[in-house]
Amino acid sequence: MTRRDPAQGRDRQKSQDDIFGLLMRQFFQSSRIAAEETLRPLNFTMSQFGALAALERTPGATSAELARRFMITPQASGELLAGMEKAGLLKRERHSENARMQAITPTEEGKKALAACKEAMKGLEQRMLRLMTPADRKNFLRLISLAINGLNHNR
Repeated sequence: MTRRDPAQGRDRQKSQDDIFGLLMRQFFQSSRIAAEETLRPLNFTMSQFGALAALERTPGATSAELARRFMITPQASGELLAGMEKAGLLKRERHSENARMQAITPTEEGKKALAACKEAMKGLEQRMLRLMTPADRKNFLRLISLAINGLNHNR
């Protein structure tokens, strides 16, 4: 009977943990670069796309709410939104519940730009998933959902 060295199991687990971390970093870096490259011809950044998508889901959000959602400083949010407002992509109006706050909504131009960005991002999604079978895609989405739920549990 062969005796197993307990250190081998720990080494194998450490190796798997290292690979997991490496793959996660590569996935995030690759997906961010690919997304930026996808949006660049539309003269958009991921931050601008994210802001318009968030405003589509929550019209009337404030700059502070968007800053919290994107985990950026209020100053960074203000700068991002000011540039987008200057470009005619969104408008600010007095908030209905607090006159000191401004509700932000996409303009028609912003809605058109968002639709174009979404279409471009669909192409990126298809490129990312092209090597997967339908079953692989379904399992991939299931596993991502489980990982997100695991991260959000106990928050």
